Amino acid sequence: MTAAALTAWRDAFLAAGEAALATRPADGETLASERLKARLGEMLLERELLAEKVAALEAGRPLARRRSRR
Repeated sequence: MTAAALTAWRDAFLAAGEAALATRPADGETLASERLKARLGEMLLERELLAEKVAALEAGRPLARRRSRR
């Protein structure tokens, strides 16, 4: 491995990082919208999991319990 190859990889990595940062939304409204979309996704997933637990309880099946790793 040559120093020139390592330098080229580092330069490409840094350029890609700068390009990714430049494409991020700059205004507060867009950032807030992205945060809200992420939170909505988390809440929908949590709702789905809770619905599955309720269905399992209503069917009379016990919920899976975690075992201690000791």
